[in-house]
Amino acid sequence: MAIDGSIWLLKDNSEIMKFTQGFADPLTISGLTEPLEAVSLIYTDADQQNVYLLDRNQQRLVVLDKTGQY
Repeated sequence: MAIDGSIWLLKDNSEIMKFTQGFADPLTISGLTEPLEAVSLIYTDADQQNVYLLDRNQQRLVVLDKTGQY
């Protein structure tokens, strides 16, 4: 879980859910050449412009803007 004014939740299946003011705020990830496989960590805060995801299977750090663009 990460909080920046919105609440970002990472589910066991690597699905990312975003809630803003108590309501689901759908997030569509775009621009990745290879899909996320096993995201094990999500990080952002109010001072960050990006969301950071650690994809364990692909051994990479994925940086998205807060609209989901890679």
